Amino acid sequence: MNFDNYKTFTAQDFIFDEHFREILAGKWEPNYSIAALKEDLPEKSVEIDLALNMIKDLNVTVFENSDTRKSELWGKVVTKRSREIRLNLLRYTAVVFLVIGSGFFSLHLSQNKSAIDQFASSQKIPLGKEVSLVMSDGEQIDINNKESRIQYNRLGTSILVDDTIRLEQNNNTNGFNQMIVPYGKRSYLLLSDGTQVWINSGSRLVYAPQFTGDTREVFLEGEAYFEVAKDASKPFYVRTDAFTINVLGTKFNVKAYKDDMEYTTVLVEGKVSMRVQDQFFSKDVILAPNQKLTLMKGQDDFQRSNVDETGFYTNWIYGYLEFKNAHLSDVLKSIQRYYNIDIELNTGNQSSIVSGKLDLKSEPDRIMNGLGLLSHTKIIKTDNKYVVLEQ
Repeated sequence: MNFDNYKTFTAQDFIFDEHFREILAGKWEPNYSIAALKEDLPEKSVEIDLALNMIKDLNVTVFENSDTRKSELWGKVVTKRSREIRLNLLRYTAVVFLVIGSGFFSLHLSQNKSAIDQFASSQKIPLGKEVSLVMSDGEQIDINNKESRIQYNRLGTSILVDDTIRLEQNNNTNGFNQMIVPYGKRSYLLLSDGTQVWINSGSRLVYAPQFTGDTREVFLEGEAYFEVAKDASKPFYVRTDAFTINVLGTKFNVKAYKDDMEYTTVLVEGKVSMRVQDQFFSKDVILAPNQKLTLMKGQDDFQRSNVDETGFYTNWIYGYLEFKNAHLSDVLKSIQRYYNIDIELNTGNQSSIVSGKLDLKSEPDRIMNGLGLLSHTKIIKTDNKYVVLEQ
């Protein structure tokens, strides 16, 4: 048996494949075991596990039966698995349909957690002091520049770092690379497909050195600005732990820090659709230019709003922080991440509103003095900490 036949299988394909069920029953030689199948096709582990669980709970080996038997099987699926599928089962969003006609019922399952989601959630690499490029084989290259540039060639085999160092990556079609950008640093990344990504402080981007499948997918934790290279035949997805963005070619900013109460996407140009992660009947929400979608932590629905100036959300890539009617606490958090400095807000009005523009190319002392003037507060520096006080 050639395991290559299973490369495109979904969970439902495995369930109704006679040879797969024979492997599960131990009717084939050891070289054709479930463990061997998962080792040969690790990207299909989720589908295989889901199929195994479904087959066990159905407790049947024959999948062609009478209408009565089909109804019984359907009842078992609904009563035994539906809640687990919706809430727990390998983070799938599962929709189960009963199809009458050709002697069997069909399970239609849409996968909600991709291989890159699984990889990103399994990685526990902490933020360090330097920008880190982590290769798919585990090799880690630290970059000590405050503003770094990483550029891949079209094949994903050659990587240029800060226009001076060239790295080679032979395993460019397997696994994922990571860019880990600590607080106080930023990085520019040119992906192999021509997509440009500006990665802000305290962020992590997971991506394939070369996009070989039918889609292009990256995973973001933190903040990044994207200018996606157009390729109508291979849509681009930005995944976070809260939502997924689907684009064909566009410019947008994504802010998805895990310690923030809200995640946002602001569209500068083009068109994107967004979907909340891990929701059983999540709907796609379309975002138009000069619009912002906000997802509050713990909620299931996006909040849409219009923005007059997208620069308020994207000018950080040019070294500016621009804000209008923003909460002082949010502005301080952005400055704290950008410079990797410690700031304490010690005022009676924790939600005071400020507007203005700061040149982030200046030193932190000058930035904090400027913010004090804009926010009508007094800012003092003690023990390497900035304290914001009532004026």
